[in-house]
Amino acid sequence: MQFCRWMTLLLLAMSLMPAPEARAEKRVALVVGNNGYREVPALEKAQGDARAIAATLQGLGFDVITVLDADRSRLSRALVDFETRVAPGDTALFFFAGHGVALDGANYLLPTDVPSVNDAQKNLLKSEGFLADDISERLRERGAATTIMVLDACRNNPFKTSGGRSIGQTRGLSRMDARQGMFVMFSAGAGQEALDRLGPDDSHPNSVFTRLFVDLVKRPDLSLIDVAKELQIEVPKLASRIGHNQLPAYYDQIPGRIFLARTGGEPAPARPLAAPAIIAPAVPPAPQPVPPVAALPPQATYRVLPNVSQGIQNMRAGPGTNYPLVTAMPAGATGITVGRCRPAEDRNSRHPWCEVKWQNFSGWTSSCCIVDSRTGAFPR
Repeated sequence: MQFCRWMTLLLLAMSLMPAPEARAEKRVALVVGNNGYREVPALEKAQGDARAIAATLQGLGFDVITVLDADRSRLSRALVDFETRVAPGDTALFFFAGHGVALDGANYLLPTDVPSVNDAQKNLLKSEGFLADDISERLRERGAATTIMVLDACRNNPFKTSGGRSIGQTRGLSRMDARQGMFVMFSAGAGQEALDRLGPDDSHPNSVFTRLFVDLVKRPDLSLIDVAKELQIEVPKLASRIGHNQLPAYYDQIPGRIFLARTGGEPAPARPLAAPAIIAPAVPPAPQPVPPVAALPPQATYRVLPNVSQGIQNMRAGPGTNYPLVTAMPAGATGITVGRCRPAEDRNSRHPWCEVKWQNFSGWTSSCCIVDSRTGAFPR
């Protein structure tokens, strides 16, 4: 009898204890950009791709780890750091820009210290590279609810030999089967070569794929599937300018639709625009601001021209295209307020750049493509 009373009191006390709070889902990303290969041909745009992707994902609410020119040891440590930040129910995103190679139907991502090997040594290459399927499996074991892999790693076969056999496919990567809860996007289709640049005079800091991806993924109206379909339209158009065939591929096993620019069905909350931590050699500081050359009345409101290129006008964190993207304003967008205007800090822009606010975003945009909603005049 005494025992029954004791058990009753214990159960009552337990029922009055507060329930543990549910842990909020996190978004974690590892972004890798490898240019400086030591024994195989170097690349030009991979580091720029990683910086652009890292800034974009940070603005979308991701906890971002960024590694530039990663040798095998540094990439291994970054993957361990990445895994330990992923908990059950989280979203994990892995982006790789650099060299990759397909061997025996599997895709290997290559660190900067990968050796130059011949066909008889391809098993050495398997041990030195990182198997893409293994990375996704490690995230599955951590309990990630959603795994996203974006591989801009099909730029050429760095082991191709003239007049003889190449290691792996002549170009491109193999298709990759996605498990449930996983979305995989390749910058080019199976067996295709993805362009690092549009010829020797291409001064854009990003590859053909990434320069389009970073703008599209910021749009809250586009799911991952929508982004992939838009890329399958726009990337071939851009590549065809130099007679190249490049069609991005994707493999989707995520139930429903995923919007990276939303959280819980709502637009992702704005985050501070401080640059994400980058494990890399020191980067020169951004140019110092120049004095403003003009100011507009604060009551003026502007709109994006309806015929703006690719249907969007980019807002960036500073006055020039070298600054991180804040958001993409669609053609015809209204309600833009404009502050001071001043010359761009890079040579890619002939028009002054102006401080602007639109919806919940603040940043800078070129004066080329916004006009006064009432008078049709450009800002000065």
